[in-house]
Amino acid sequence: MCLRHRWKKMADGDGRMPQSDMHPAPIAGLLVLEMQPMEEAAEQPVSTESPVVAASAQWTFHETRDLIRLVSENGEIWDSRLPEHSNIADIQRAWGRIAYQNGKSTLENKNRWKYLRNYFLRLVRRMGGAKGEKGPRTPKWEHWDDFAFMVPADISNLPHEPTSMKRKRTSASDEDEEISNSGSDLDAHRQTGDPMMMPPALPMPEMIATMPPQMHHAMPPPQMFLRMGLASIRRFSSALPPMAIGQVRETLQRHVSALQNPAALTAKVPAYSALGHSVDVGRDKVIIPLKSKPEIRLYYTNYKLFARLGMILEDLDTFAVWIAYKHNQAMSVPMGTPAHEPMCIVTACVDKIDFHDQDIQSDQDIEMHGHVSWVGRSSIEVTMTLKQKPYDFHEPISLLTAKFVMVSRSPSFQQSVANVPLALESAADREMFQAGLEAVQRRKHFERNSLLAKPPSEQERFILHDIFLKTIDQKHSSLRQRVLPEGHVWLEDCKLKNSIICFPVKRNLYGKIFGGYLMRQAFEAAWANAAIFSNGRPRLRSLDDVMFRKSVEVGRLLLLSSQNYLNEELLRMGNVLWNAINAAGSALLLLCLLPEFLSSLLFSGLYGSICDSGTLYSGRWSGWAMHIFVLSKVWELGDTVWLVLRRRPVPFLHAFHHTVVLLQVWISYRSTGAVARWGVVMNLALHTLMYSYFVAQSLSPTVRRMAPFITAAQITQFGTGCTILLRALQYSWRGVKCDTGTQELYFHLFLHVAFLYLFVGFFKKNYTGRRDLCSLRRVCYSIDRSIQISVNAEVLDVESGESETTNTFQFTFTADNDVPTVLPKSYADGMLYLEAKRHFELNKW
Repeated sequence: MCLRHRWKKMADGDGRMPQSDMHPAPIAGLLVLEMQPMEEAAEQPVSTESPVVAASAQWTFHETRDLIRLVSENGEIWDSRLPEHSNIADIQRAWGRIAYQNGKSTLENKNRWKYLRNYFLRLVRRMGGAKGEKGPRTPKWEHWDDFAFMVPADISNLPHEPTSMKRKRTSASDEDEEISNSGSDLDAHRQTGDPMMMPPALPMPEMIATMPPQMHHAMPPPQMFLRMGLASIRRFSSALPPMAIGQVRETLQRHVSALQNPAALTAKVPAYSALGHSVDVGRDKVIIPLKSKPEIRLYYTNYKLFARLGMILEDLDTFAVWIAYKHNQAMSVPMGTPAHEPMCIVTACVDKIDFHDQDIQSDQDIEMHGHVSWVGRSSIEVTMTLKQKPYDFHEPISLLTAKFVMVSRSPSFQQSVANVPLALESAADREMFQAGLEAVQRRKHFERNSLLAKPPSEQERFILHDIFLKTIDQKHSSLRQRVLPEGHVWLEDCKLKNSIICFPVKRNLYGKIFGGYLMRQAFEAAWANAAIFSNGRPRLRSLDDVMFRKSVEVGRLLLLSSQNYLNEELLRMGNVLWNAINAAGSALLLLCLLPEFLSSLLFSGLYGSICDSGTLYSGRWSGWAMHIFVLSKVWELGDTVWLVLRRRPVPFLHAFHHTVVLLQVWISYRSTGAVARWGVVMNLALHTLMYSYFVAQSLSPTVRRMAPFITAAQITQFGTGCTILLRALQYSWRGVKCDTGTQELYFHLFLHVAFLYLFVGFFKKNYTGRRDLCSLRRVCYSIDRSIQISVNAEVLDVESGESETTNTFQFTFTADNDVPTVLPKSYADGMLYLEAKRHFELNKW
């Protein structure tokens, strides 16, 4: 049979080729028609004059990670190697090398239609028999897992060529010339207008039933044809240049516009769609051409000359709709011509967008990869990743991962429409589907346990009550007198609102306001709020729980209200480890000194503990502890280093205290005598308590605030030190022997009085009375802060005055500067606080 002429008739019925660059329907029918002569093969041999080389040898195809191989029964092998890190394009080139052994380059062929056609012509010839052999063709069809036969969307519409049509071929070179010149032959055929009368084709089950009995055992079930549907053609079409996001929008516009004719859609819906489409059917790659199209670069550039995340969010929404439509589309029909049930696909929610802390360049193309990861009845989850190739890297790096949930509605938006099921062909597909199912269950659980449906849990009620106690004025014992702790702000003071008029230019495919545009506006409002709150320029870390509850009509007034509900410090483990080491070291030194201190106080009294050093410096453990204590004052300078690394301001009291104490112990280590016993023991006990509190507060934010108590303990330490020094001076004035000189006692007394004055002033300033909110918002800065921002989109009808909330957004930002802690003042604010805390903890894990 003549494949060349058969190919000509795989057109639109009148001999015309399709208008699109790549139309898989004719190619899909090629191998199916190649199966048609099987019932004829048992009765009569195929003429050797056919351009298809017939032979008894069977060819099998194997594809591994680094090799593509065709092997025949008689041992002939066709190999094509793959690179070490191969992708789809590498596989396409390898197949091109096999299909064109005579040196013809498929990559230089600009006509994609001719390339795919020629490839399958060559592949069928290779599979039909060994090179140069002739004879009856008797395929056995044993390797169904290796080779993918393709089935068109509607077999009954495929034309069949009469077996009498043949063309004589004189040599193998004529065969190659025939393939390369088939385009000109097609034009000649159009001019002749040869009326090829075709008998009706049989559907797949009937075609298998009419095969000879000896072929039945070798034929796979019909599902096998559908399972491997367009695997081969997808491998080669994916190597074609990807579409730009602008082309995707235009194609979607044509696609949705054609949905106005539901009768035409029903005729094109494939009957086997109920069996499901594989993940690869909806898989696609789209380019945001920032490098190849400089004219659009300005719209994607922010103040730092990086890409605008708001514009990226718009493109993600468009790409998610494209992937969802592509999954439901018939495999043999390109996008732009609807071949699915009448449906309108819209965005229901954004489950999660994780940003990978990579700056997105505004002058390099961005690759958008997407596929369907879960399909319900009317809902469908689309997973997308963004990649970009930086200047100094050869491989693209991942920028973000996004999961959108789409829903299919009828054209009237009155009822839901069933999607094409997702066919799970591998363990990875099943694992991906299970993850999508768990995400659905998680969203349902979150909705059922919302604070609008159920009261807070016991732990959450404890958190709110603890916050309430922190803000009560204990001096007046009144529930109405609220005191704002240091480094905190009221939640009600962290709001930012914006109003936007919805113009027709921002319409989506269905005449409503584009959801991606709403996401961009919400993100920019949230970023502005976070920037004002943190006094810096924060980075977006994640976006989740974006709910599109209702569509926004054109002409409405959009009111965006962003509020900072929660921010929480994420201390580095190094800082926690630092405080833990200091707490443990202080406790160890205290244990070494405490027996000697108690012994001198019990057996020698107050005088002996002040004026007689005894074994304080010469004892085995006490002497070692005193030596390490002096050295530890150098180690404690690391507290100041941590403040600088975390970009916190270094208070004068902190710097003065650490510097003067270091000089004090180093200068007077050998001359202080027994009076140092009291100061060292009190200092070690206080440091053990203080650093332990720092560790507990870092690991558990619910730890009760003890900063005022610790400051009071420091005041007590210096007050007790002044008393001990005055007592030692009394002994010296009376002429009683004391191993500490009078000058050293005056020196230490002066420093203790100075410390006492500074710490009392610090306590009065920070822990008594009210403080100015504006000054507290600029207390300190940190790179380890997260800010949870919630944005509500409220739509106002200016004519009727009615308003409703249509969208909610949750953003998580990382600030460069330390920000105050947000506290709820009312019960309503407390519910908002807990809601944001749930989202933050969910994103954290």
